[in-house]
Amino acid sequence: MRLLRKHLTYANVMSSLAIFLLLGGTAFAAGKFSGSRLKDKSVSGKKLKTGSVSNSKLRSNAVTNAKIQAASIYGSRIASNALTDREINMAKLGKISKASTADNAGKVDNKDAAQLTVKCPSGTVDLGAYCAENGTRSSATGYAAAKACTQAGGYLPDAAALIGAEDAGKISIGGSEWSSSWSYGANPEGAIVTSSGITTAANPSSSVYGYRCFFSLRER
Repeated sequence: MRLLRKHLTYANVMSSLAIFLLLGGTAFAAGKFSGSRLKDKSVSGKKLKTGSVSNSKLRSNAVTNAKIQAASIYGSRIASNALTDREINMAKLGKISKASTADNAGKVDNKDAAQLTVKCPSGTVDLGAYCAENGTRSSATGYAAAKACTQAGGYLPDAAALIGAEDAGKISIGGSEWSSSWSYGANPEGAIVTSSGITTAANPSSSVYGYRCFFSLRER
């Protein structure tokens, strides 16, 4: 006991007491220190360890526009198809400054402005809402004529359209032409048009006449 008193100094006592308080305080803090003991706004961003706040720690709708730093969200952070024309002010979109050869900024579907202009195809005359072939095709039955016009992307015109285009000086009917003005029944008949108007009726399944196709005016 005397030996213990001999080595028991003030410094030894104070250091032992400090270690006791330190360890005891840590244990107290681990069990007793909760969020309710923190003063509001007392923990700043600099005091938080990087990566310590995960998604699960964020309250729903806690991050608003006011909390997001300007220009802090870039393309790779946005989910595919997350932005639609409802979120984007289309009037703010300018012309694309750079584009690949296959997707040029001055073109749409590889078509320039001239190609996007609606016009009649070559070999036809513009009638306003549609285009008429300048001349007649080789003689065929009415059914064959209608089929050929459809396959060409057009249609066999009715008698009124042919006569109207002739009278307007847009086309010239030199002979007899099929029209799509047909009657239906056991013995169908189709109107044959000349420069004088409708001159006769013929069976579209067996009679043969020249014909011309009309086309709707569209991008070409």
